Amino acid sequence: MEEYFDIMSQCPLFAGISRQELGLMLNCLDGKITGITKVICSLYERQ
Repeated sequence: MEEYFDIMSQCPLFAGISRQELGLMLNCLDGKITGITKVICSLYERQ
């Protein structure tokens, strides 16, 4: 998961957290990498 630390550190949720702290926190929270399917949702306004 460490290959994503640079990306995650740019997120305001992880601001000010060191790489070491991030690793410890994600381990404690049982963080996992998973994939999701992209879903496109369109909303149309009726006239």
